[in-house]
Amino acid sequence: MAAVVGLWCGAVDAVPYATLSGNGATPSRQFLDFGRMQQGSNKANSVSNSAFVPPDNAAMPTNTFNGTLQLNGADLRNESKFQVLYGTKKDTSVPLDAPEMHYLPNFSFQFVQDGTHLIPLKRNYQAEDAASGHPFWEYIIGPGRVWNENTDNGFSRAAFTFAVTEKGQNCVHNGMMSFLFKSSGEISSVWYQITAETCAYYKIDLWGFARASFTPGGIAQPGAVISAYRAEVANQLDMLPIEQLATDLAGIDQAALEPQYSSNANTVNVSPNPYSNPSEHNPAHLLNYGVMVNDRIYSAPVRTRSGAYPYPQWMVYPLYSWSKAEFVGNAVALIAKLHPDGVPGTPADGRNKNLKAIENLVVADWIPEARLNGTWENVTLGNLIDMGSGHYINKDIHLADENSAATISQFFDVLTNAGKLDFAANYYPSAASPGQVFAYHTSDFYLAARMLELVSQKVNGVGIVQSMADNIYNGLKLSRIAQSPKLTYDGAAQPYGGYGHFGYADDIAKLGRFMAVHKGAIGNTQVLDAQHVTDVLQLNPANQGLTVTPLGASFRFNNGYWSKNLISAGGCKPRIVFESGFGGLSKVLGTAGPGNPGWVYYYVSDNGEFLYAAAVNSLAAAIGCPNVGTH
Repeated sequence: MAAVVGLWCGAVDAVPYATLSGNGATPSRQFLDFGRMQQGSNKANSVSNSAFVPPDNAAMPTNTFNGTLQLNGADLRNESKFQVLYGTKKDTSVPLDAPEMHYLPNFSFQFVQDGTHLIPLKRNYQAEDAASGHPFWEYIIGPGRVWNENTDNGFSRAAFTFAVTEKGQNCVHNGMMSFLFKSSGEISSVWYQITAETCAYYKIDLWGFARASFTPGGIAQPGAVISAYRAEVANQLDMLPIEQLATDLAGIDQAALEPQYSSNANTVNVSPNPYSNPSEHNPAHLLNYGVMVNDRIYSAPVRTRSGAYPYPQWMVYPLYSWSKAEFVGNAVALIAKLHPDGVPGTPADGRNKNLKAIENLVVADWIPEARLNGTWENVTLGNLIDMGSGHYINKDIHLADENSAATISQFFDVLTNAGKLDFAANYYPSAASPGQVFAYHTSDFYLAARMLELVSQKVNGVGIVQSMADNIYNGLKLSRIAQSPKLTYDGAAQPYGGYGHFGYADDIAKLGRFMAVHKGAIGNTQVLDAQHVTDVLQLNPANQGLTVTPLGASFRFNNGYWSKNLISAGGCKPRIVFESGFGGLSKVLGTAGPGNPGWVYYYVSDNGEFLYAAAVNSLAAAIGCPNVGTH
């Protein structure tokens, strides 16, 4: 089983399923003691994350939680504490000060227990519906732990990870829940708190107690749930403290690995974020960073306002525009591999039935809204995923179109497939020949994702999400949350394409390794079309992508992947391939080659900063130069 090194205070399992050997005579609790949990009286502030882990001398649980946990809806609505730390609120459909922002949705979820582990049955994000009673927040429920403390008077203590995400958006706000219970159904109030996020435009703390009920039983096939969870844990990469990297790899500059910060978030080198606040203390906006090398993750502590997150392997991260590369770009390469002789030129009988390479499919042939518009007849899927559709208003200021009020209100805030397609096909005028001018539009990737959905249904018999799961995600042993992107809230259930995915650190590392180390192969099977992989990894001088003129001649964008000149380490070519996500997400692919086993560097922050030259140069010097071309 994978080793998970705890980045928190208290007892830590070297192996996740190691038993607790204590006798329950634990130190006196500073937070959430028995009396407080039973009374359920609200505290003025959130508590330290140390309250959510088995303390020294914790004992094996004497109770079992197999059943449904339900929180009192009135308590959630009326008793929660809420503090806005920073907010400009990208989603304008719900006002920043709306009462709905200040409480959690209705909560009724099933869990099973496996020794000291608490496992929720539903692990994907829970789309808002009538049962949730909430117009804004949606849950993501994660695993947790169970243990005994003698001062809990025969109750066992449980804590589990959870997050909420905005309806229709990709932001994630992370927290913890905890309660006391007996197998018979007795239960204390549940304490909940949110004290971390990856959300550049909206930062909150939310906490409180809610009365709860525990209904034992009613779990269908609990053994299958436990087996799947054990397999997931066993397949996770080892996670070690970032400090261990200096021991395992001689010559690494440990200090260089922590992300750099500029004096002004609006003058950084990639994707300035208009929602960031440059006057804030920048390091406070870093959630996590890490390195994947030799099939190990070296992770910094996951930072929250309540201390290090107690279960770093279950921290949910939004992937934002990393999805442009890892979902849309890789999906094109997958279909190219599965159907090397091409796919039909239209989804049904029509004017063009010729077989075409997937990237040469014409937008107007597949998207009725684009066909009616009349300006998409020469734009291909390949143009879309290079950001070269030729449709734009402002090509000279990077992200000017993307961050416009119209794009936010008419595309990002729209929840239906029809609404998103209407904007994507009709808002930006045709201003240049396809494939010539870079203009950053997530809406173009929505058109691409819609085409991929229709193509996959036609040639694979399933939608593109299922096709990716069948051919890539399952083989990489990705988590369930990584296989459950946000979908439109209608019958189309269309994935957003350029954003809307989630993942744990293990998923982030494995998706990076898939390209940087294995170059689109799983085991001995090449899963992605080799030419597509060669192109995005900058190994094909004939196709390095479109030049991103607003950022400089060094920047290129190819099938969802970025590249630029950055490395100054001796003997290395200067070029890197990377992924970039809204607010401050960066992932650099240290592509395997002679003398380099391949590595991945990532960080997750939300102050609009994308600076990592020192880290990348340190890794290139210590591990090996990325295997890339030049231009």
